Amino acid sequence: MATWSGRGQTDVAMPTWILASALFLSPLHLALETPPTPQKTVSSVSVEETIGRLGTPAEFSAKQTSRLQTISQKFIDGDPKAIEAWTRFVRKNADVDVDAAVLFIVRVAYLEYAEDLYYYTAAVGYFNQQKRMLKDNIAEMRKDIKASPGGKEDMIPGPSLHAPKTFSEGAEPVIAGEAMLMNAAEWSKELKRWKKLRSRADKSAKAAATKLHTKMKKRKKLYRDMKRTHKALYAAAAGE
Repeated sequence: MATWSGRGQTDVAMPTWILASALFLSPLHLALETPPTPQKTVSSVSVEETIGRLGTPAEFSAKQTSRLQTISQKFIDGDPKAIEAWTRFVRKNADVDVDAAVLFIVRVAYLEYAEDLYYYTAAVGYFNQQKRMLKDNIAEMRKDIKASPGGKEDMIPGPSLHAPKTFSEGAEPVIAGEAMLMNAAEWSKELKRWKKLRSRADKSAKAAATKLHTKMKKRKKLYRDMKRTHKALYAAAAGE
């Protein structure tokens, strides 16, 4: 499952189903869904249908949107007053599209989970790439040192490398600064620093992969929570 990326180190590999799930759950995929038009009744649509319609844009006023976001967060946090807040919202907004409001609340929890998956999947790839780039630079620098005339004080040109500790979307895994001129002994010390950066990248990739696996294990719990929330929202809206 793993692929070699350096002496004694491997890329942190991920099963294909994790990568596919992260893509499927990404906000981009959800935005491209073409869901059916929600009914303006307390129709108690199934949770499966609700999940299938997660990309539906719902039109609410700014105040309603703010209130629904607050209610969504209460459900995510497991606040016992979440149902009470939802019931109050429905009563004060009698003309609201209940299907769309339920969809909004469930969607927030789902997208929060999806965004976490997308982030950790990207982070694993980022740090694996960082390791490979550092490994390639180390190999190239060793070749340049061996190809030098051999004098202890011969100056050898090479890049100044920096590797970010944390992942951020769009950032370069390895940043090359101005070229440095150093002799073989000085480059030997610099290569040790690059190796430490590679080791740190390896640890970061493994940490991100662990978090990704943990998130994926919570899929069933998320679905159960969404189903329970979904049922409770419709029951409260119907006054049950």
